[in-house]
Amino acid sequence: MLRSNLPPHQVILDRPLPLKRRHPQVSGQLFHREVVSTPYKTAKRVLGFVVLAGAAVVLLLTLGRAEAASMAGRTSTPVGQSAISIEGDMDGQARASAGSGDSLPVLSAPRLNEDDIKAPQLMLQQPGRFTQAVMLSSELDLDISGMIVKATLKQRFKNTTDDWLEGLYLLPLPENSAVNRMTMQVGDRIIEGEIKEKQQAKQLFEQARKSGKRASLLVQRRPNMFSNKVTNIAPGEEVIVTISFLQQLDYRDGEFQLRFPMTITPRYSPGVPLADIPAEETNASVDLSGDFSWALPTTQVPDAVQISPYMFSRQEQQEKLLNPIQIRANIDPGMPLAALTSDSHQLIVSEREGQYRVGLTSPQVSMDRDFLLRWQPKLGSEPKAALFTQEVDGDSYGLLMLMPPANVKSADGQGGPQSGQAMAKEMIFVIDTSGSMAGEPIRQAKQSLMTALTWLRPQDSFNLIQFNSSTSMLFPQAMPANDAALQHARQYVQRLDAGGGTEMMSALQAALNNQSQGDEQGRNAVRQVVFITDGSVGNEQALFQHIHQNLSHSRLFTVGIGAAPNSFFMRKAAEFGRGSYTYISNVQQVQGPMSSLFKRLSSPVADGIQLQWQQGIDADVYPRRIPTLYLNEPLLISFKANKLDGQLVISGHTAKAPWRRELNLARKGGSDGVSTLWARSKIEALMDEKVAGADKDEIREQVLSVALTHQLVSSYTSFIAVEKTPVRPMDQLLTKAPVPNVQPQGQAAQSFAVPKTATGADFKLWIGLLVFLCSLFVLMRLNQQQERSDNLEAI
Repeated sequence: MLRSNLPPHQVILDRPLPLKRRHPQVSGQLFHREVVSTPYKTAKRVLGFVVLAGAAVVLLLTLGRAEAASMAGRTSTPVGQSAISIEGDMDGQARASAGSGDSLPVLSAPRLNEDDIKAPQLMLQQPGRFTQAVMLSSELDLDISGMIVKATLKQRFKNTTDDWLEGLYLLPLPENSAVNRMTMQVGDRIIEGEIKEKQQAKQLFEQARKSGKRASLLVQRRPNMFSNKVTNIAPGEEVIVTISFLQQLDYRDGEFQLRFPMTITPRYSPGVPLADIPAEETNASVDLSGDFSWALPTTQVPDAVQISPYMFSRQEQQEKLLNPIQIRANIDPGMPLAALTSDSHQLIVSEREGQYRVGLTSPQVSMDRDFLLRWQPKLGSEPKAALFTQEVDGDSYGLLMLMPPANVKSADGQGGPQSGQAMAKEMIFVIDTSGSMAGEPIRQAKQSLMTALTWLRPQDSFNLIQFNSSTSMLFPQAMPANDAALQHARQYVQRLDAGGGTEMMSALQAALNNQSQGDEQGRNAVRQVVFITDGSVGNEQALFQHIHQNLSHSRLFTVGIGAAPNSFFMRKAAEFGRGSYTYISNVQQVQGPMSSLFKRLSSPVADGIQLQWQQGIDADVYPRRIPTLYLNEPLLISFKANKLDGQLVISGHTAKAPWRRELNLARKGGSDGVSTLWARSKIEALMDEKVAGADKDEIREQVLSVALTHQLVSSYTSFIAVEKTPVRPMDQLLTKAPVPNVQPQGQAAQSFAVPKTATGADFKLWIGLLVFLCSLFVLMRLNQQQERSDNLEAI
């Protein structure tokens, strides 16, 4: 029976009372009255779930922000607050101390001086994101001849606002590049950049900024990371900065390789933020002029503020083309090619008379991954030796590539995972499981490790080390590679996940400790460390120093992971570790590079290599210590000599016998750029001496001499271009506008590196909280309706 004289959302049902609830002395059909609201109950349940979901959203976002701050290795700076106060002089050297500062429209960053403090950063806000104040687009032209790459990177900075702007951008370049020219163009006017000592260039830039002149400043932060500032860009104006650099190609495993980095994986900076340390307790003199950063200086990475650019949010990256770039290449290989491919982008290739023109199928692409280009000579035309020379001011410069003996087999006879009898190896595998490895990188790393385990043989021993905010080992010491241990290792690898910081030092310490077992086989084993990481750390020099001092009889081989690894760290760590560097571009390409790596691990091909020059030739050669040659890896040396004449004798020893080659130096013809590449090699070698403990002031003077002579950007020199005529009226405020980098493809979003206005995290947090409170209010109102209905039933 259904009756209703209640509001439309409620009804009264008279239902038969179940037999088990009837009084035993009452007979006949009885009914009980129940006030029912079917839509109400459904709404109550739904709102209950909404309340729980809202609470979960709030909790997860809050925890996510806390974890991000932890991963960043420092306390994040709230909007409108300054994390540190600055006490500095005109050369930009400052000391950090705790304090608060003036209110700014975006995340505060350390300021250089009073003039900078008056210039706020500009990010045009929209709900949950920001619009770029400076739009960046780029063109890359590569001219490749033999082993030398001449590159031109043209970057357009367009002011999209009605304000006078200073654009700030941290750009990646190849770690072995020699930056030797910069120009700034406004309309038809081209201003040629000059190489100056670093502090002098900075002072010239500041003077230009204050006086209203257009200027551009190019500064090296790391060998593969440069900052580019363009100041006094008029409203609606476009300024073009062109950077020219040279680099030498890589040749390995029968193919030439070129890699151009296009974005930066956020660097982890270990140590205590200097803002948390009273000024009187630290003597660190810190340059805090990196005013576009999400990071703070730390005790271990005092320049963290300069190497930590903002990143676009993942949402923006999915919606539009960010930092678009065009890429073109002309290749004159000097030999017929069997293949020309890219692991990173789709190519359009045309060939005419042995010259190859390369472009991308898309007119523009986002700068969200490194550009990779590979080409293979046809069988029988592979280079055995190549010599490129140049005469400059009476001096002779050379770039030499020489392949090691091709008939020397690896120690196991063939280089396969199960072949022959060979010397036992102690293999220590180190895998990075930090937050920057989340997403595609951790999948690549785990697959690489799984592949590596298949190459172990019964006579080998091994151990696995993983690190993020802490370090842990699978076994207390290296264990024999039997079936049980390998199965345990595979299960361990499958469970690995990414999260936390990148505390790499403790992992290196664990890996380089002698873990050999006490038996004779363990003591005589060849000890090799395979380090799998994206290298996203800011304390590279400290890590290099530890490797140099603690390598002992180990050899360190690095495996680069992800769309934009820190190749500077990867290459130099392998160089200090007397090993080699392997790069894996995606998870589908793991097998080939790892197989090549283990063939190299099986045995060095040639060691103890020496160069014997003709009598009367005085040569300055880099690297000074010729490294061990591995299978399918050439010898690459740069040299400067008073003359080139006669024969150069290269000698060494292989596993079977001594090895000797002679090369004729009296060759005609020249190659532009060889002297520049020699200078780049010498600067790199000098900087390496700092790791070995050389006097820093002496190294600085020597680097300055080479860099100024050859017009190169270095740790102590910068390019500066200044327009002669002021353009900004002195009554117009200059505003800084950072240009974010694009998050590497496949990497999980690193929320701590995204501007708070861009992430949408705060916006979503407030939305989640609002939904939660509204749902809670409606649920309470519905409960009141339920109580009134229950009272009516009781009556």
